[in-house]
Amino acid sequence: MVHKDFWKLVEYGLPAECWNWKGRKSEKGYGRYGLPPSRKYIYAHREAYRRTFGEIDEGLHICHSCDNPLCCNPRHLFAGTNLDNILDCVKKGRKARGEKHWNCRLSEREVSEMRGLLRSLSKAKIARLYGLSRSYACRILNNKKWKHI
Repeated sequence: MVHKDFWKLVEYGLPAECWNWKGRKSEKGYGRYGLPPSRKYIYAHREAYRRTFGEIDEGLHICHSCDNPLCCNPRHLFAGTNLDNILDCVKKGRKARGEKHWNCRLSEREVSEMRGLLRSLSKAKIARLYGLSRSYACRILNNKKWKHI
């Protein structure tokens, strides 16, 4: 069963503008649409894409060219693989790195300190000092990680 009021939960603008979702949101800030009667939820932008262009092939993401997670404007949506989504993110400079990464354990100051200590301490001692594995510390010290510092 398809819920007929889906588009009533979309705030329309001009064709080139974002059409924001007015309903519930996920913890990540995406529009969340309930599929009656199952009470399952999907992202609203996926439902907007599906209603406009048809079924979405399994494994494909529906990406936003506008980078607005609430946007349901079909002109701003495109289907792509996980790699397509990541490459789009990197191209637009949105990929979290350094302190902004969700799994960050070091600050930029600590990375700079580590590299400064390399003149007087071994990589293994630096790794122990910062509570890191030797391999991860080596990647930092050899500029394979935290390249932007």
